[in-house]
Amino acid sequence: MQRRATIIQVAQRAGVSFKTVSNVINHTGNMRPATRARVVKAMDELGYKVNLSARSLRKGGTRLIGVAIFDFSQPFSPLLLDQIIRIADERGYGVIISTYGFKANGIEDIIDQMDRVAVDGWVFFSDRPLHDRGVILEQQYPMVLTGDYLSYGKTDSVTMPNVEAVHEVTSRLISLGCKRIGLIGAPSGMTAGDITGQGLCRYTEGTRELRVRGYVTAMQEAGLPVDLSIVVAAESWTNMGGMRATVRMLDQAPAPDAIVCLNDAMAIGAMSELRRRRLSIPEDIQVVGFDNISEGEYAFPSLTTIDPDIEDYARAAVDMLIERIHGYDGVPRSYVTDFSILDRASTRALSGAGPSPEAGLRPDRHEATSPRGVGTHFGPDQAEDKRVRRGIPKGTTIMADYHVQYEKDRDVWSVKRAGASRATRTYPTQAEATKAAKAYADKSGGGEVNVHDKEGNRIRDKRTIGKKDPRSTKG
Repeated sequence: MQRRATIIQVAQRAGVSFKTVSNVINHTGNMRPATRARVVKAMDELGYKVNLSARSLRKGGTRLIGVAIFDFSQPFSPLLLDQIIRIADERGYGVIISTYGFKANGIEDIIDQMDRVAVDGWVFFSDRPLHDRGVILEQQYPMVLTGDYLSYGKTDSVTMPNVEAVHEVTSRLISLGCKRIGLIGAPSGMTAGDITGQGLCRYTEGTRELRVRGYVTAMQEAGLPVDLSIVVAAESWTNMGGMRATVRMLDQAPAPDAIVCLNDAMAIGAMSELRRRRLSIPEDIQVVGFDNISEGEYAFPSLTTIDPDIEDYARAAVDMLIERIHGYDGVPRSYVTDFSILDRASTRALSGAGPSPEAGLRPDRHEATSPRGVGTHFGPDQAEDKRVRRGIPKGTTIMADYHVQYEKDRDVWSVKRAGASRATRTYPTQAEATKAAKAYADKSGGGEVNVHDKEGNRIRDKRTIGKKDPRSTKG
């Protein structure tokens, strides 16, 4: 990628001093019209653009951050933006918003131009893969990449546990006796080849791909076939898209036992079509969504959903961006949120279902009221057998153990929750990662923090102090 022209290059092209170019840019100083015209011509020839973001930083910052997101066609967008605006306000920052949905290449069409906007840094939400291993992310202004696409270690990033979350909810439907589980929101043109051999497991990015991978993996682990007649794409991830996808599903195959929808908007649309066909929810068909948008709570029936903790998602993005704005220049970090499943009326008591025999990608969860007072995290039933086997008294809260490990290819230290497929966050030093892991474990009620050296050998087994964990000791 061609790098942005600098003021020094303009000065060299025009045969003038750095100060003269600065005077032209700022409309200051006295010079002959011919000199000014020569500088302007050099700027045009080199494609020089004034970096308003850098100028603002030199003057102490604007106390503004930018957020770029695809559009507002899905409820997820305003949900995320509301959280970012609220959290930024807590930090003393305002927010400006840019949409790029009309751009052919998504954020790649705007990233290279955003330093012209007078903000201190940007949060970008990526809705598609980046070309050239993310070279476009190599900018001189602070940024954080959110979404479900790779940042290639070019910048800080925040994402969700897409595979694990859909895997767990599918496993729980199976444990309730569901054999034929449909899915709405799959990639267009999904074939049998995508679910055999390597199949979807080769995908490491993409919201659709990762969530379908969780579904397929759960079905395969339970020994159940994936029926492509009830695995359908959606023309859009909206209420209308979910409704039309349900029409196609039910017109070409018998109704399934349950439907996993890859976002809440599609799930609400699917339930509308099921009711139109006089199918009872959850007696005839159970329905699950993803995102925990407010509309799901007030749908009829209220929607069981995967809650990816959008508040934590937004907080991580804003905090990492502000750290960069304030001068942090360490290696790029990554953060993966946790998730919970809010058990509402569109399913038959998922929270009372025991784990599938193959379950275990996620740690045990404790019973807790959701932020809106509706639904529960999966809890205490699913964990009881494991607690008894480990000699832990009934009622003890054990959330998660964490591992601190070195990632040689990126030269960073990662904190990984036991059972999770991806690191929660990365840090430049072992000490910082260990401190963070202890904080995570203690916040969740107590657990072990296992620290490994650069060769992967465990060098320390530190039990944190959990209020309800009698196993905890001062390490």
